[in-house]
Amino acid sequence: MRFFRLRRRRLQLLFYLTTGVNILIVLAVLYHEKIFNTIDIIQIPINDELCRFIPFNITSKSLNLKNLTINQVESELRHLSLHYGGKWSPKAEIPRKSKVAIIVPYRDRIKNFHIFLLYMHKYLTNQNIDYGIYIVEPLKHLTFNRALLLNAGYLEALRDDPTWDCFIFHDVDMLPENKLNIYECDAEVPKQMAVAINTYSYS
Repeated sequence: MRFFRLRRRRLQLLFYLTTGVNILIVLAVLYHEKIFNTIDIIQIPINDELCRFIPFNITSKSLNLKNLTINQVESELRHLSLHYGGKWSPKAEIPRKSKVAIIVPYRDRIKNFHIFLLYMHKYLTNQNIDYGIYIVEPLKHLTFNRALLLNAGYLEALRDDPTWDCFIFHDVDMLPENKLNIYECDAEVPKQMAVAINTYSYS
């Protein structure tokens, strides 16, 4: 009987200890989220030089996930007056920081491809960016090599237009969610556009 009581007491202590540890973990997670939510609303001093290039007419764009054909995508984008080859330039009076070439390696992702074009053209024109999108696809008999396609896309973009001075290497299945994620290059260092993605819980 005494042994049973001691064993039962040990099980109770183990239960209380486990419960206490779980509560501490939950509190730590909540505190972590509170810190990051606070960071999001920190007031940053206004930088007039930077603000000249951030468009203030950005509006939220709803993502259309229907299985569209390329003809339907072109029809929905017709009002943007895109140039031949997936390019667009803002009006002459709007200040432009750089010319942006977006290189996208691609193979057999037709649904992602249509969604990417539909979403990104609306997103980029809304930022008043002088840009062009280059889709780079290997021949069917070649192995898909993402790094090789990015290098080839860079060279082909320069051959098409030597005035590109900003290059963004993009995946066809990744879309920006923050409308203030401006697609421009940093003059000093490379810039990571996707610092957090939903498939990894933004961690």
